[in-house]
Amino acid sequence: MAKNPDTPPAPPASADANPEILRSFGQFLQTQEDGDLHHALTEALQQIVTELVDAQLNQGGKPKAGLTLKLNFKLDAGVLEVTGDFTTTLPKAARGRSVYWTLEGGQLSRSNPRQFSMFRDVSHQTQVRDVTGTGD
Repeated sequence: MAKNPDTPPAPPASADANPEILRSFGQFLQTQEDGDLHHALTEALQQIVTELVDAQLNQGGKPKAGLTLKLNFKLDAGVLEVTGDFTTTLPKAARGRSVYWTLEGGQLSRSNPRQFSMFRDVSHQTQVRDVTGTGD
């Protein structure tokens, strides 16, 4: 029977019993950095779930988060070197909003410049009047 050049060779029968052979991505990931990457990913997952639950309780809606795993591979003379890193994106807290009116020259005002103010500033008033009617 002719061998297909695209088919990888079958492992020797003794390889099935060898615990050093990684057979799944899960096994592979657990061995990265002597387990440190897997541990950090587990903690990040727990943080994501906690923050999603908190965000939904505090703000409602459907909060979102993300975790991106990046693995880099370098093969040198039959030795595969793997480095890994990850980033998380946590739900953002809702922020309040403010309203301003634009003025000439790029200035902003907290009050509508076209609306008359009901309350005038009396802090600059210097004259004191007697309101008791005694004249003293």
